[in-house]
Amino acid sequence: MKKTRSANIELLRIIAMLFVVVLHYLGKGGTILAWGDPAVTANSWLAWAIQAFALVAVNVYVLIGGYFLVESPFKTTRIFKLWFQVFFYSAGVWIIFLILGMVPDAYSGGYWISMFLLPITSNHYWFASTYIFMCLLAPFMGIAAKKMSKRQLKTCIVVLLILFSRIWRILLPMSTPLDDRGYGILWFVTLFMIAAYIRLYVPQKGNWVKPLIIYAASSVCLFISLPVIGIVTGAVGKMEQYYNVLFEYNAPFTIIGAIALFLAFRNMKIGSEKLSKVINLFAGATFGVYLLHEHTLLRWQWDAIWNIQQYYRTPFFLLNCCIAVLGVYLAGTVVDWGRQLIFAGIAKILRLKKLEEKISVIDKYFNSEPKENVNE
Repeated sequence: MKKTRSANIELLRIIAMLFVVVLHYLGKGGTILAWGDPAVTANSWLAWAIQAFALVAVNVYVLIGGYFLVESPFKTTRIFKLWFQVFFYSAGVWIIFLILGMVPDAYSGGYWISMFLLPITSNHYWFASTYIFMCLLAPFMGIAAKKMSKRQLKTCIVVLLILFSRIWRILLPMSTPLDDRGYGILWFVTLFMIAAYIRLYVPQKGNWVKPLIIYAASSVCLFISLPVIGIVTGAVGKMEQYYNVLFEYNAPFTIIGAIALFLAFRNMKIGSEKLSKVINLFAGATFGVYLLHEHTLLRWQWDAIWNIQQYYRTPFFLLNCCIAVLGVYLAGTVVDWGRQLIFAGIAKILRLKKLEEKISVIDKYFNSEPKENVNE
């Protein structure tokens, strides 16, 4: 499957992960201030603008996964490989910190040990856990999407958006039990169905400029919504938590921007074979970039490593952002290349190929076609 993926979509995967790193730089670096904060400066507005353009990152990454999974047969080994990759980083970074004597006392209890050793069930990485759960559901969702008519699938997506997007939070200053802000499996299922519709019914027209403009317009609207809602809620009073209601993964402008950006890159063509190989080389390490810098022992070290707060008050804030994001991304990429070599070596030594063939018998329970006239 990896060999058949288009370099243009893999390039988008790289960009999506870069956006993720940008969001973590801004959020965990303390640059995203609350509306009305007296400490707001020109750099605060710049941080809000960057955030508005990068907020599509998670949705785009899930759309890419759903786009490929809907037509891909289920493979048990895919789940195992994802789990071992997550475990490698979760336990590996922790062990390195233990050896160096750098684990803070606050992270030395049994709870944290279980988090490092059981990263998926303990939700060490929320995205990794939810993504793996989506992969487990993917064959069933794929069958459902392909069995439905075009109208039925479209209706299904509309219902999912009504139920699980931020529409109720936007219409009313209240949250609902179904609004997970785009961090849960319900939202990932919604994105999967949208990706399935694109894969099954949206033709590649080759026009990437128009959807790219839509993405840019959606991001601009998201940015503008901040002062507009901030001023209105400020005038009404006692609604301070409502000003950033649109800055969530399952909010309208983020959804529209993510779909538009995905369609833009889907319609692009990368003719250079050498460039395609380079893109795929880097794209294969994107998940590792996330797993490394979002480890619990590292995720809050942004300011300590990159002196973000120091540069936040200077004209060099944007330069510091670019250097830090590229530094983290490249470091994560190199580490994951090393991880890939280690895993390839272990697979060869232990002859895991034969084990994979034995495990693959499980796949038939996910991939078998439904039988007709079965009375059960």
